[in-house]
Amino acid sequence: MRPFQGMSILFVDNKTADQIHLKQIFSPYYRCYFSNSGKTALKLYRKKKPAMVVCDIDLSDISGAQFCQQLKRTEQEVCLIILSACHEKVIRIQALKAGAKAFIDKSLDDDEIFLRVNNLHPYGVAFHKTETQEDNTLTKQLQDAFSQYYFSSNPKEKRITVISVAKKLALSSRSLQRKLKQETRLSFSEHHCHYRLEKSQQLLQQGYHSSEIAHMLCFSSPSHFSCCFKKRYCMTPSYYVASLNVKISSNAEFLFQIRSARKVHNHSTQRMRSFTLG
Repeated sequence: MRPFQGMSILFVDNKTADQIHLKQIFSPYYRCYFSNSGKTALKLYRKKKPAMVVCDIDLSDISGAQFCQQLKRTEQEVCLIILSACHEKVIRIQALKAGAKAFIDKSLDDDEIFLRVNNLHPYGVAFHKTETQEDNTLTKQLQDAFSQYYFSSNPKEKRITVISVAKKLALSSRSLQRKLKQETRLSFSEHHCHYRLEKSQQLLQQGYHSSEIAHMLCFSSPSHFSCCFKKRYCMTPSYYVASLNVKISSNAEFLFQIRSARKVHNHSTQRMRSFTLG
């Protein structure tokens, strides 16, 4: 089932590393589209019609302010935000005059960036509950049910379904789906998918191998897990593991360091095999 139609954002950013990072922050709640140039973004906007556009100041062809002006000429109602590390007041004022609703500093932490963008989004997710209430939300109960299914010592059921989970939560499957849509705007299957991929990311950080994770989280095969992971995080599990030990300073250096780390890993593995065989 596709996400709620309005829960979409077009990100215009010319750095691949930043695009990957933004996808990690927003994809659990929004359908995300990406473009690295103003002209491509204008075409993509007309095709996808997202509810919001988040743009950087520095693009590969035109400036963020120029992009705002061009988009606003034909799409006056679009919710447009600037997300940039630029601190020059003149440039920020230009972007706001061109029609941007807000200017958000890219150097803020992930939670604050998400909340600032989310609060301006026409269909933003509601986070109005207190911390004590959050522990009892349906989402938390759902994640607990998933964890119990995948990591309990008891043998797994044949397949996890909305009916089996709803039964554990003392709800009908229809009530569970309706409540999830009302609280989070995501379906049961989308919550399940997000849980498995976020848990797989944690397991990779803990040193588990892709084949182990595919088995633990009931992916049909390691290649299926790799394909799902790449679709969500824009990189394969092996590239993600390699990226954990490198410092991201620029797009080119980011890709170079990950490839170098992978080469070192492959070279070390070959040496270990040679030593064992010898």
